[in-house]
Amino acid sequence: MKADRRLRLLYLASSFTFVMAGSIAAGYFLGQYLDRQVGGDGLLTALFILLGILAGFYNLYRVGKRE
Repeated sequence: MKADRRLRLLYLASSFTFVMAGSIAAGYFLGQYLDRQVGGDGLLTALFILLGILAGFYNLYRVGKRE
């Protein structure tokens, strides 16, 4: 495998990791904020974490389809 191909695969793997972590973190913090605003018991936090996970996998699908 050429070095250029390995670097490209490393870039894809690391970018997916950061996007997934960022999506989940954004969902968590947004859910926490909204739960505090409406006096929720964590339901919105769980919902937005799930949406963050789905957004991360959608991004993986888009990148995989492009490659």
